Amino acid sequence: MRHTPSVIVSHAPGYALVLPPQAVDVRVFERLWDQGRQLRAREWADSASEVLSRALALWRGPPLADLAYEEAFTQDVSRLEEMRWTCLEDRIDADLAAGRHSDVIADLEELSHRYPLRERACELLMLAYYRSGRQADALHVYRRMRAALVGGLGLEPSRALVDLERRILQQDPTLDGVAAQPARRTLTGPVPQIRTILAVGESSGG
Repeated sequence: MRHTPSVIVSHAPGYALVLPPQAVDVRVFERLWDQGRQLRAREWADSASEVLSRALALWRGPPLADLAYEEAFTQDVSRLEEMRWTCLEDRIDADLAAGRHSDVIADLEELSHRYPLRERACELLMLAYYRSGRQADALHVYRRMRAALVGGLGLEPSRALVDLERRILQQDPTLDGVAAQPARRTLTGPVPQIRTILAVGESSGG
């Protein structure tokens, strides 16, 4: 009879769950996220958006929802949430590069509402509004971000945001167009259907 290794092994001070990387959503997510970024760096915007969307589709609610208020898992939850929202920003950046300006506004508005001090989300929303013919809305987003930063943290916006506001006020033509996209290319095969969301830490012995 063939021996099948147990996924639960004794590991002081308790037990450890041993799973191959392809059986854990967070590992699959990280692989797809990296591939999506590589595609975006090569200016394959459509393919980058597709791969990053597949990475985001692995999320099924907040990470470690049952353990979010356990002090031992606070850093893990924060790290995973940051990965998720940064990946969303990367996907939106790819969509903007592909010319889907209006399509990303709802996602950016939600992200900016949830995290009002995320400057990259603010920058992307300003650009999406401007390219959708909503210059006044783009400038309002900047003013709102600046007020939040100055009032809450005593900080001025980043140089990138200040520069973007200036270019919007000047109606800089380089903000308008979308560069011609190369033919669609994808580096990854089908995403496996995985139910194990995360494997973090160890169970303590009783």
